[in-house]
Amino acid sequence: METLKGEFRDGNFRAFLEKSGRYLAGEVANYDSYFARMDEIFPNGFDLCQTVLVRQEEPGFRQEIVLYEADAISGPISLFLTSVVVNGREELLYFNFNSSATAILEQLR
Repeated sequence: METLKGEFRDGNFRAFLEKSGRYLAGEVANYDSYFARMDEIFPNGFDLCQTVLVRQEEPGFRQEIVLYEADAISGPISLFLTSVVVNGREELLYFNFNSSATAILEQLR
């Protein structure tokens, strides 16, 4: 998860998606639908990244919300990550990002 959060922070959105793992491997073909606009607005990534929520439920479910800030925008971009542990390995199951923190908070389960 830390590697993925770092790729997103640095504006390496393609690497973020490619490293997301086996459950999201098919989404690489949809890269532009996810990240074309982000590539335009944040070609150099973000100035600040902070994890603001970690919810861990045993035996292997995890949710995180990470805020990213850049001089190009007035508010943060929120990244929501959900991972599961399968055969001892953490795998990203779902992600979403939005400039509306409320939209991301509504996805918490």
